[in-house]
Amino acid sequence: MIEPKLIIRDMMLEDLDEIAMLHKHCFPNSIFSTLDNSLVKCFYKQAIEEPDSYAVVLEDINNKRIAGFTIGTKHLGYRNRLLKNHPFICIFGIFKGLFTKVSIWKDIVIRVFKIKKILTETLKEVSDIPPAKGPEALFMPIAIHKDYRGKGNADMLAKYFTEKLFSAGAWRLRGKITVDNIPSQKLFIDRLGWKYKKMNDGWLIVWFDRPDSTLIKK
Repeated sequence: MIEPKLIIRDMMLEDLDEIAMLHKHCFPNSIFSTLDNSLVKCFYKQAIEEPDSYAVVLEDINNKRIAGFTIGTKHLGYRNRLLKNHPFICIFGIFKGLFTKVSIWKDIVIRVFKIKKILTETLKEVSDIPPAKGPEALFMPIAIHKDYRGKGNADMLAKYFTEKLFSAGAWRLRGKITVDNIPSQKLFIDRLGWKYKKMNDGWLIVWFDRPDSTLIKK
């Protein structure tokens, strides 16, 4: 068996079909994974094309296979812009899912009954976090294919992307992790030293502040 030879590079438009499949492989319980691939691809295409957003992949150059990826942005409100820029694809994807996926109906019902509580708790917990010294960047989930897990690849990708966002001018990286996502908690909190705070019954907010700016390459 050939040992994987991995490189980190920028995500490209021609990667989007594979990215959509890997997203659904890594996040099978996400409502996003129940939607049409065209919507998933739009989500990642936006990170490739818009200013102040960034997307990278971990590629096995032996077989040209994408082993993992992550995206982030300094321009907060990423999902709102997706809906604004691609309203037809978003609405059609959700509408189609309503007639084909029971999980979407279940998720909508849960969100309707919890929306007031979630919004209230989210605003409170975010306000409890010490303010950043400069611009914030949103660090979205890291996806690693199961064939490449347990080998330090998530750590390598996270550290690379952290330096990339800091070098782009961010002073704080922030993200969300579900309370049942133990691997991500171990990655960001235990191994990488991110701070965290419980937002509500379902989510943790995690953040990491930029170290001494003299250590960051400009």
